[in-house]
Amino acid sequence: MTFKYGEATRYSFPKAVAWPGMILRATTDLLSWPEIRLGFGLGLLDAVLLLITRFTLTFQGTADYAVIVSYCLLSYALFTGKKANTGQEISRRAKARQTFLGLGAFTLFSITVNILDYQLTGTVVLPEWDSHFAAWDLAIGFHWLDWYHFVLAHPAFHTILQTVYGLLSPEIILLFLALPLSGHVRQGRRLLWWYMVSALVTITVGILLPARGAFVYYHLPIAAHTGYVPVMADLRNGTLSTINILQSQGLVVFPSFHAALAVLCAAAAWSWKWLRYPFLLLNGLIIVSAPSQGGHYGVDVIAGILLALITILFVRPKRAVLSTTQSPAA
Repeated sequence: MTFKYGEATRYSFPKAVAWPGMILRATTDLLSWPEIRLGFGLGLLDAVLLLITRFTLTFQGTADYAVIVSYCLLSYALFTGKKANTGQEISRRAKARQTFLGLGAFTLFSITVNILDYQLTGTVVLPEWDSHFAAWDLAIGFHWLDWYHFVLAHPAFHTILQTVYGLLSPEIILLFLALPLSGHVRQGRRLLWWYMVSALVTITVGILLPARGAFVYYHLPIAAHTGYVPVMADLRNGTLSTINILQSQGLVVFPSFHAALAVLCAAAAWSWKWLRYPFLLLNGLIIVSAPSQGGHYGVDVIAGILLALITILFVRPKRAVLSTTQSPAA
C-alpha cells in the first residue's frame, strides 16, 4: 500500500503467487533426484516387510524423524519454487538447496535403511562368522587381544580412541552442512552418494556374514557403546519385534562401516583446505579406534577401507544443484 499526503490513497497489490504451480515445480524437481527416490523406495520396502513380518515401529521415533525429513524437503522446495534474479542470489539459493537436499536425503535414507537392517537381521538368520574373522586376523598377523590390551595399558591413548569413535555421526552431519554452504556443492552430493552406496553394501554383506564381534568372541565385558550385541541377539532369537528408530544400533561387524565412513568423510573434506588435514587426522584415529572401541576384527577394518576406496573410485555423481530454477542433467 502506498499513500501520499493531499492525494487520494492508492493501493498496489503484489502479483498473486502461483502456489499450485510453484509446489508442482518444486515437487517435480525434488523427485528428480535419485537419492530421494531411493529413500522413498526403501521406505516402501520397509512398509511391505512390516506387513508380512512380525516387526512393528514405535510411533514417537518414526514421527520425530518424519518431521525432520519433512522440514528439510519442504525447505528445499521453498528455495526451488522461488525464482532468483541475480547471480549472487542464485548461488546463495543453490547452496541452501543442496544443504536441505543433503540433510533430508541423508535422514530419510538412514531411517529407512536402519529399519530394513533390523527386519532382515531378524528374518534372515544365517550362521555367524566370528571364528572365520578371528582366524583371518591371525592369518594376516593381527592379534586382536594383544592390540586391545595395548590400548587399555595406555589410558590417554584409550581415552582419545574412545572419544573419537563416537564423533562419526556429528562429523558427517557437519560435512553435509559445511560443504554446500562453503560452496563445495558437488562434493556434498558425492559424500551423500558415497554414504548411501557403502551403507547398502555393508548391510548386505552383514546380513550374509553376520557376526557378534571380538568382544563376544574373546569373552570380554561388552563396552557401553557396543549395545548392538544384545539387540542383534534378540532380533535373531525372535524376542525383539518392536523397532524404535531413536534407539537403533548399527548391527554390522564385517565390513566395518565406521572405517568405511571415516575414509569417505576424509575424502569429502579433502576438497576444502581448512578441513583437509584436521579431518584426515580425526578419521585416521577413528579407523584406529574401530577394533578396541567397536569390537571390530582387523579384517573388518581392512574390508571397510577397501569398500570406501572402491566406492570413491566408481561412484562419482556429476549432477549437483547449480541453479534455483532447474537442476542440470547428470
